[in-house]
Amino acid sequence: KALEDRFSMKIRHLAYPFGRHNKRVREAVAEAGYQTAFSISRPLFQRQFDPLAIAVSGVYSIDSPTSFLIKVEGRHLAFVQDLKDKIINRFADGTALVKGARLS
Repeated sequence: KALEDRFSMKIRHLAYPFGRHNKRVREAVAEAGYQTAFSISRPLFQRQFDPLAIAVSGVYSIDSPTSFLIKVEGRHLAFVQDLKDKIINRFADGTALVKGARLS
């Protein structure tokens, strides 16, 4: 609501911070009226398309042009890039600790 007021436009899409979400967060996102939400934390097997958990790849300052292309094109070794993203995100938990936020 604050962003919609500030930018005078409807915001319908969300990227979960650090790609993290759970059932409670997803339900809150749905209740808030978002049409889609994006996450790099995705299940290994997703039975059906979930517009509030669209899988994307993270892009980081340490990504080289080659690793970026691997992510975008889904080439071989994309699983290595996905693993790297998950490791980076796992250490991102420290960001919340440094700022004094509570992790769930």
